[in-house]
Amino acid sequence: MNKFKITVAGIILFFAGLSYTQELNVELTELFVIGADENASAEYMFRYPRQVVTDSRDNIYIADEGLQKISVFDKNGKFIKYIGRCGQSPGEFQEILSMTIDSNDNLIIVDRKNMRVTKYFNFGNKYKCYRLNKHIEPWQISCLNKNDYIFYYH
Repeated sequence: MNKFKITVAGIILFFAGLSYTQELNVELTELFVIGADENASAEYMFRYPRQVVTDSRDNIYIADEGLQKISVFDKNGKFIKYIGRCGQSPGEFQEILSMTIDSNDNLIIVDRKNMRVTKYFNFGNKYKCYRLNKHIEPWQISCLNKNDYIFYYH
């Protein structure tokens, strides 16, 4: 049976002055917009979208810090479902801080105020919660591989 492993890493970055400047040119192409029409239905409205990730089927997961839930859309921007809601019980959020998708399309969410990591399986239909140490302030979670994650804190 696979276990959920989190590697905790505290990061301190120091930047030295750079003695050169490099120009970067980027061209962006708009594919579609989710949430721009104020006349759209509630599923397409956001208060404070914080993070966006995609799974292997190109489904789009948008963490809304204002509404404390995850909105899921298909690859064409059509609303599919919500995952979670505002609250303190398992599967609920108070402050979605970070999320990632692993190679098995599991959704992993860091909730700072509830001090836990929630791992959603089966397209968000099942989940397991992992309590965090109360002495750390979570920041970001990233998937390293199938069963390993790195968790940043400060």
